[in-house]
Amino acid sequence: MNDELRNYLRFRMSEITFAGFMSEDSHDIFQFVQIINMSKGGMCAYYVPTEKSNVAISHVSIFGRTDRLVRVENIPCKIVYDIDMLSEGWSKMMETRCGIQFLIQCSSQESQIKNFIRDFAVHPYMEYRVV
Repeated sequence: MNDELRNYLRFRMSEITFAGFMSEDSHDIFQFVQIINMSKGGMCAYYVPTEKSNVAISHVSIFGRTDRLVRVENIPCKIVYDIDMLSEGWSKMMETRCGIQFLIQCSSQESQIKNFIRDFAVHPYMEYRVV
């Protein structure tokens, strides 16, 4: 029995993919995160919080670098979960792992997210279908 509740196939992303959180009040990035995996419906990421902030995240910009900077900006989103945990590496710093759901996007953003996944997924990218 498969207990998977996601609507879209997730892809593990390259270590050179990042995102920036933005609030509704400002389009300035206030927290950078590293993307762990992504689908066209959302992503999982982790970060080391710089300070405790009660700022609500309303948008995210994702970016990665090949021979040029690839960026998808101002994707409406909401945090699904935000979990503090010990780092899995040699460091004993606290990290926060978060799940982000992308909200309504224009068709060009949807296409840009699909291309971003194609360019930065670590395993061979395959065409996914909406369930």
